[in-house]
Order: sequence, then C-alpha cells, then structure tokens
Amino acid sequence: MHRNFYVLLLVCFCGLSLIYYFTTQKTETSATTTIPAAIPNPIPSENLPVNEISTAISSSNDVTIAHEKELLKKFAPKPITQYINPKKREQVVCPKGTVLTFDPGIFVYAGTAQLVTDSVKIAATEYLTDADFIFAGLTTMCDNHILESGGMLYVSASAGGKNVVIKRGENFQIEIPADAEKPDMQTFYGKTQIDNDGNERLNWISANYGQLMPETSVMCSVDYFNGATRIPKQKRSNEFNGGIRAMYDYLHDNYTFPKGFEKAQLNATCYVNFLLGADGGIYKVYTSPQIKTYADSQMVEAFKYMPCWSSSVKQNEYAKQMIPIKMRFVHDPTIIPIKMQVNARNPQSKYFASFIDDYYLMASANLGWINCDRFTSTQQPLTDVFVEMDSNETAMVRLVFQDIRSMMSGVRYTQGFRFANVPLNSVVTVVAIKQKGDNFEVAVQECSTNKVKIRNLDYKKMSFEEMTNTFNNLQSSGTNTPLAEANPPTASSFQ
Repeated sequence: MHRNFYVLLLVCFCGLSLIYYFTTQKTETSATTTIPAAIPNPIPSENLPVNEISTAISSSNDVTIAHEKELLKKFAPKPITQYINPKKREQVVCPKGTVLTFDPGIFVYAGTAQLVTDSVKIAATEYLTDADFIFAGLTTMCDNHILESGGMLYVSASAGGKNVVIKRGENFQIEIPADAEKPDMQTFYGKTQIDNDGNERLNWISANYGQLMPETSVMCSVDYFNGATRIPKQKRSNEFNGGIRAMYDYLHDNYTFPKGFEKAQLNATCYVNFLLGADGGIYKVYTSPQIKTYADSQMVEAFKYMPCWSSSVKQNEYAKQMIPIKMRFVHDPTIIPIKMQVNARNPQSKYFASFIDDYYLMASANLGWINCDRFTSTQQPLTDVFVEMDSNETAMVRLVFQDIRSMMSGVRYTQGFRFANVPLNSVVTVVAIKQKGDNFEVAVQECSTNKVKIRNLDYKKMSFEEMTNTFNNLQSSGTNTPLAEANPPTASSFQ
C-alpha cells in the first residue's frame, strides 16, 4: 500500500512539472512577440477565418506576383545622369525639382579611402508621388511602424567604371520639393531586407537613430521607435536660435568690412570664445590672445550684441563656448560646407529636415535609397485588415492611407492579402493591380480599417495615364482621420 502511495505521489509530481514546463514555455514564447506597452494591443487575428490566415501562398504564385511587380516598374520614374567635378562644389538638378549639392573632396572609391579626382557620374531617380511609389513597388514602413513620406530618392555614383561612395564623416545636401511643412521630417536610408514572413522588401531606417539600434536586429526595432523610454529625450542644446546657418547670416549682416574691401575674399579662421548664461546671453567675448587682427575685433563686436541663444545652462551658471568662424563663409553664408552644417547640430538630430519656402532641406551621409520621412504615432488600437482574393488570383496589392502619404504591402495567404498592425478608425484605400493579357486591371476601394475583411474588389481596365491619375488622386476624396504627429524629438532648423 505504501508502495502504491509513492507511485501515485510520483505521478502527481511529474504531472505538475509538465504543467509548469509548458506554462513557462508559453510565457517565454509570448514575451518575444509582445508589442511594448507604448503601442496599444492589437485586435486578435481570430476575427479572420483560421484557414485564411494560417496558410501562406505557394511559391509559384509568389513568383507570379513578383513578376507583375517587375512589369509595373516599366512605368516607374527613370534615373537622370550628370557628370560633376569632384574638386568643386557641384549641383545636380532632377526633373521634378530635387536638387543635390556635393562639396569638393567628399567622394572615395567604394571599399577604399582613396579620394576620387576623376569626373564623377551621378545617377539620381526621384519618387515624389503616390503613382511613383506604386509603380516602383515602394512602401513607407520601418518594420511595423508607419512612416509618412515627403519623397524618396535613389542616388548612385561612379568614376572610371568604379563605384563611388561618400567619404566617412562627409555629407551631401538634398532639396526635395514639398507642398506644405510637416514637422519632424528627417533623413531615412533604405535597405533591402527579409522580413519575418520571409518576404523581401525595402525597410527604412532613420539616419538619426539607426546607429543606436542593436546590430543583431534584422529589421529596425518596433521596441526602439515606439517604447517611451527607448528614444532619448532631446536636451535643449546650446546654439544660436535658428542653427549655424542663421548664425552665419547674422554675422554676415553685422560684420563690417573696411571701405574698399567689401568684395575681398577672406580665408581666415577666427576662434571666438565666450561664456553662455542661463538666459541665453553672451558674456566676456574674446578671440585668441596671440592673434589680434581687424577681423578678430569685428567678430568680437558682432558676438557681443548677438541675439540670445538657446541655452541648457542652469541658473546662476555659465558654459564656456568656443566657436571657430570661417571668415570667407561669413562673407558668403550660402556656401557653408555641408559637413560643418551637420556637425554643428545635436548628435541625435543631425539629419532632421528644414522646410524652406517650398522644399525640405536635408543632409545625407550615404548614397543609395534615401527617404524624407517622419514617424507617425496613434493612440488607436491596431488591427489586421484582410483583402479577400481567390487562391488562384495574382495581383500586387497596397493599402494606401488617405490622411498621410504612406502605404503598406500585405502578406499573401491562400484566400487573400493580410495587412497587420493597421490603426483602427483610419480611412484607407485598397489598390490592387493585376495583368490581363497585355493590359492592366486596377481595383480601387476606399474603406475604414474598422472593417476587418474587404471583399468584392471591382477591377477596371486602365491605361498608364489613367493609372497615374487614379493613384495621384487617392488622397483627394473622403473624410480623413489623421494619425497623431511624430513622437521623436524635434530639432532646430537645418540652416
């Protein structure tokens, strides 16, 4: 009897151990996929039929979809090419108004530190409209985070048949056309990666925050961009209000050139020292005690009466500052080296864009895919949207937001496309394109993301011109429910 009791006790112990083991495993597994608290929990996917979300499309259909994407690319924007002198400050003007500015001495041959001295061939392609995005198969996503785009570019360079890159520590400048200002626009770099579903896509990574992400992460981390404690809060910086360009404009207007020397080209560097107070005021201005020139004295006078700076200094304290002023650039503030403009900014806001008149001014340290983007944020819960489609039907499908220039690609399943982590209460347009013989048929259906399942797409035969007009007018109708503005820290104007 005692023996039976011990056997029963052993069985109970094993059962409890197994229960504990599987419970722990479930907890550990879910911990790796849980969205941070900063993102509202998504609506469970069980709202969709199990057979529609559990089986991925076959590889043969996947190849067909990729083939249709390639067919559409014949309508995508084409690159323009221009040769520039790498020893001079040169500009490349693209057909739709994008301007690229390259300082001298910033090109090196790929894989080396050898400076390029031969003529450089620049190839640049603009993607500025919804039609451009769709024809090129582009999306505006960083992992599962929605970005709002102000326009994309692809820029490459070569010299003597060899690939050329931007020298480490250097930057070139981009002016990208814009209709209206959106805050917190910044530079993003595109990288072709394989997502968690095994699909190849272009992922956008912030130039400001990308270097802070773990290198082990395949895609940019949702945790990083959305977790409230993950994005470093920008400190109020010590700088002239408006940035270094505004400071040079001020000095140019207040620096007095001797009579007869108004057109002189000065090539000196003046090191101005001063104390910055908590009120943004400048005190005890002086230059190098070893060198005293007319230029030094004029610079001291200009700094003495300079408007208040933005200051992070504590009350009753002072911060010692030293500013190297390139005298020739004071005479012509429009040619301040791009590297100097970028390095004068807060390290975590170097690549924010400024809106000037009708364009965004931004910098880039890389060639390749470049996007003028901003993060979006929403307090709405997230859901999955499923676009129903026959299992033997192939098409390229996009989910286009009406309130912002942003679009998502979905994952093909047996009965349609699944779009994951879409904000509720948003107005979107489903765009589906398929080939029919030598022609294309397009379905455009506006809907709310409150509707989990979208069916009965109505396809119509369209020419290239009709597709272009349709895609470029996707945001012109309907009542928009805007996503909230970007959460990442703002920065002073890039001037």
